[in-house]
Amino acid sequence: MSDRVRNVLVLALALVTALLTYRFLTGLRETATVVVAAVDIPAGITIGENMLTTLTVGRREQQVLTPDAIVSPTQVVGRVPKRPIRQGTVLTLDPDVFLLSKEAAQQVWGEVIPPAYLVPADRVAIAVPVEAESAVGFALRKGDRVHVIYTGTTGEEAISKTILTEVEVFDTIRDQTGLGGGDRGSYRTVVLLVTPADAERVALAKRTGKVDLALVGR
Repeated sequence: MSDRVRNVLVLALALVTALLTYRFLTGLRETATVVVAAVDIPAGITIGENMLTTLTVGRREQQVLTPDAIVSPTQVVGRVPKRPIRQGTVLTLDPDVFLLSKEAAQQVWGEVIPPAYLVPADRVAIAVPVEAESAVGFALRKGDRVHVIYTGTTGEEAISKTILTEVEVFDTIRDQTGLGGGDRGSYRTVVLLVTPADAERVALAKRTGKVDLALVGR
């Protein structure tokens, strides 16, 4: 190979390298906007603009980590989440997370959306009767995460063990009669979102021993 050809190849390679480097550095400087929950958003309520904020991130990071992120609040305002959304969550238009707008839902169901439509497709809702001592002094709220602890007996030996972790509280059902043994309005039932298999474990635990719910910190 002649020196002239070699020099041309080296020059061409240098130009290609410079171009790729420029494109890479330019890509690092490009940004994208994603929509983030500004507050904790409960399931079943209409999302308002005041519940959202935007975050500027690197476009390359956005394309890798959240390629389907919502980029404008107008895409999600008026929709109804099927499950609670934590503050700081980057929002995506996932059909398993959002119903249609509340107006569209009301045309079908009226003012109150049936709870069944707020249960994710891979979960079921199961009720657990509770007292203050077994439900963190009635401090549990919709959207909290809890560990499910079973206490019972094996032969003559008492046992206590955690049978489920990080389970979502779907709802709390309050005692409106005041006949439940506590203050009027205190809830007596906590509804959990679990897999069908875990629902069987909870059902067995309720009928063979006692169930306690331990609040998981955020």
